[in-house]
Amino acid sequence: MSEFDIHNDVNQLMKLLEIEENIAEGVTADELTDVLAKSVEQRSKTRGAKDTFLRTLEIKSDPDFRNKYEDLKIHNVLELDPLVHLLARINDDKKIKYLLNMQNKISTKKQNNRQPVDQLDGISPLSNRVTTTASASSTIDRHSFHSAATHRLSTTDINCTPNIDEDFMDRRSVYTKSPKDMSAKKKEDPIRPLNSLSVAEQESALIEDLLFVLIGIEGRYIRLQQLRDKPNKHDIVVDKGGDELLYTLAQRIIALCPYFSQINHFIDTIDNGLVNQALVAAMRAQIKDFFTLISQLETQHRKSDLTLQKMWYYLQPSFTNLAILKDIASKVVKSNSIGGAVLSILHEKTISMTGNTKAQEFCLLLTRKASEPYFEILDTWIYEGIIDDPYKEFLVEDRANESDDIILDDLFWESRYEVIRSRIPVFFERHTDMIMKTGKYLSVIRNCGRKISRPQPPEHLCYTTEERIYIESIESAYKFASKELLHLLVDESDLMGRLKSIKHYFFMDFGDFIVQFMDLAGDELEKDVNDIALNRLHSLLELALRTSLMNSDPYKDDVRIELLSDSLHTQMSEILNIGTNSPNFEITEPYTLKGAEALTLDFQVSWPLSLIISRKNITCYQMLFRHLFYCKYVERQLEEVWKNNKIAKRFTFNAVIGYGKAFCLRQKMLNFVQNLEYYIMLEVIEPTFHQFLEYVQTKVSSVDDMMKSHEDYIQKCLRDAMLTSGELLKAIVQLLRLCIVFSNFMKDSQSHSTQYELLDSSQVLDKEFKRINEEDENVSDTKSLQNSFEDHISLMQSEFDAVLHQLLQAIKLKTQESYTMIPVLNRLDFNGFYQSLEARNDL
Repeated sequence: MSEFDIHNDVNQLMKLLEIEENIAEGVTADELTDVLAKSVEQRSKTRGAKDTFLRTLEIKSDPDFRNKYEDLKIHNVLELDPLVHLLARINDDKKIKYLLNMQNKISTKKQNNRQPVDQLDGISPLSNRVTTTASASSTIDRHSFHSAATHRLSTTDINCTPNIDEDFMDRRSVYTKSPKDMSAKKKEDPIRPLNSLSVAEQESALIEDLLFVLIGIEGRYIRLQQLRDKPNKHDIVVDKGGDELLYTLAQRIIALCPYFSQINHFIDTIDNGLVNQALVAAMRAQIKDFFTLISQLETQHRKSDLTLQKMWYYLQPSFTNLAILKDIASKVVKSNSIGGAVLSILHEKTISMTGNTKAQEFCLLLTRKASEPYFEILDTWIYEGIIDDPYKEFLVEDRANESDDIILDDLFWESRYEVIRSRIPVFFERHTDMIMKTGKYLSVIRNCGRKISRPQPPEHLCYTTEERIYIESIESAYKFASKELLHLLVDESDLMGRLKSIKHYFFMDFGDFIVQFMDLAGDELEKDVNDIALNRLHSLLELALRTSLMNSDPYKDDVRIELLSDSLHTQMSEILNIGTNSPNFEITEPYTLKGAEALTLDFQVSWPLSLIISRKNITCYQMLFRHLFYCKYVERQLEEVWKNNKIAKRFTFNAVIGYGKAFCLRQKMLNFVQNLEYYIMLEVIEPTFHQFLEYVQTKVSSVDDMMKSHEDYIQKCLRDAMLTSGELLKAIVQLLRLCIVFSNFMKDSQSHSTQYELLDSSQVLDKEFKRINEEDENVSDTKSLQNSFEDHISLMQSEFDAVLHQLLQAIKLKTQESYTMIPVLNRLDFNGFYQSLEARNDL
């Protein structure tokens, strides 16, 4: 509403209320115009403060004010909430109170028929003044009022209430007038029966009534009738006493009234969410156009140039448009929709109008207006990575509490933002993932302290039935965000350098630091895990790194030692048994781990690289490292046995013969461990890593591609290294533990220099076999173990051959699904010995 219109209304009100300007008291038209202009502006800021106004008026003015308000609300009185706002403002404004008080005094002096009005302390005097004004204006022509009302409603904000005169008070809303009021009016102003009029007069009278009824005011021959079965509802009835054709036309036209009523009720009651508020604003604009049409029809009626047939013709577009608005309003109210759900209703309505060009254009205009707030939120999300969504309407929800500090880690990526399916408009269903990723990419960049700069200003999005138009903009924003974040990770944060450094440490391709560490920490690795000093291991690792090739690595300070409480076998068992009713394989009984079994490395990764190298991925790297490190440890123990075997040169020939089987078994075990290491490091990790690098350099175009390719690389290493198969891992663990048992037995037995001492060493073997029986129930019963060195070696050899044979059989089954394990099968059975052993067992 413009300031000129407000000034004009103030002058008219002062004239009607016979208020004279008083410059001393600050009561001038300009002063009042400024106050009302500020009031109009403030009203937009006080939406939702209705309860506060009601409570204020109830306390300061009339204790029964709320009940009166609720009664009027039930009868669907138009613009009731703005009136409450106006009364509350008047109650708080001393100048307006003064004006009304002065006017009451002037009217009292002129009429000399009522007592002086008390000082205005509440709303009751105001109500009396409105009634007085209505009575004093009884001479105003009803046609002049209708013209003024429709003109004001068509040229000003719909929220503004039209001027009140006697005819308006008499012809109140068809939804609020009581039968008592109707009968009273009949006594005051008798209405001629419709059948007593000529056909032309009947048509003119019906047109006049329709012009009022269509804007919610009851007519003389078109009245409100209460429904018998529904006391709170009414029907609009046309007098049947006139011409039947005119009655039929009028009956058709009044079908528009329920549409108007429901739309106005929707406008007055719905204000939850920016999309709904925008939809209400668009509906107000359409109602404003409807009032403009009514004003134009009245002009033609005054010129005697309007018939019911013409009126029916002119209202046809309004029937279509208001029916669409009513249908949309009903669906929104019924589903209690906000945000994206409302846009889905509007979009489906727009698509359903295909074939009706004008109706579809109307729906398209309505949907564009309603979707503007939603697309503004979308703009800030895909162009800045910010969600400005006060009413929780957008399809992406930021789950971070603004009062909490943001923790920048891999959980930031996984759990901070969530797609809410119920808020997704149907026209964004196929592109939700792209919208989500685009904003997340920019959010990461912004949280890294970088400013997002675009070569060209972004194109603001708007709704259209051709999804291609705004989808192109979304795809462009996605490519830009993905490129920027990928540049930040790969180029500025040196992602590939980090991955190569991780490979050096966890996969031991620069293995000299591991050799030096084992030399320095050999005694610590043989202790129980609870007896190891972690700080000492940290110092030894740092010394090993600085005296090896890894001293030149820029990320060596990020490596740490960690001691885990579970063995690799137990850890993998728990992982493989997740989500399964029947375990893939049983977890072995717990026992005290040695340092070599519990030791692993940890690698500190800072934000934003933790998006790619997450804790989950670090855990996978640790499992591979533990497997390789334990193999290296077992190999080292077997090599110690080989060095100690040189003492056999001093033994007699008979004593040396007893060592023959032990030497053979040692070599078998060493061959198994070395070939297993070779297979994992050179035939699994190396080629897989090179394939990963090639894919990153040629095909990766987004951060999600990078994350997926990195996870695929780790999972392929775990799978081909036989860690994800319960049967294969169990057999490998048994073989490695047999190697440790053999090494410990040989070390103790070789401390004796005679055959007699060799035979007494069976006590050591009994102790070792007792431990392995506790660790694995599949180790054969040793109650037949004989107290001789040769028998113990023979038993260990048969156990080793049996378990290795089981492993090879399991690998053969796996090669039927994948050929990646064929190299390890060929290496472990390079001469076909175990295959021939199987053939002999079959015979």
